[in-house]
Amino acid sequence: MLSRARIDFFLKVFTPLLVILIITYFSVFIPLLRFETLEAIQVTSLLASIALYFSAYKPEMEFATISDKIFIFTYVMITSLIGTSILRFVKRKKHNTESRLASIYQHFIFPIIVLAFTLAVVW
Repeated sequence: MLSRARIDFFLKVFTPLLVILIITYFSVFIPLLRFETLEAIQVTSLLASIALYFSAYKPEMEFATISDKIFIFTYVMITSLIGTSILRFVKRKKHNTESRLASIYQHFIFPIIVLAFTLAVVW
């Protein structure tokens, strides 16, 4: 029974959230000239993950479950991409440190954090 619950969790919660995070990550490669498209994908990803949370089974507990923590992690990661995308757009004409750091975060640090978290959850 517990084995099946774990499979259901991975199929119904973890895998869709991972796909949402991957799509959100790929959106950072859209040129800033298409900022509206980039932000639309990121905000839609955030809303899709929130909708998935409300549709997922949640046992009545007074503390955060692993599933809750995974959802919160997803929200934080997508929100960080939204924030850094806005920062890059605002600073697009200026080649300053903030814009470069935001770009480094989006292209390199974000996927490393998601990969590390994913491996931690799976193992």
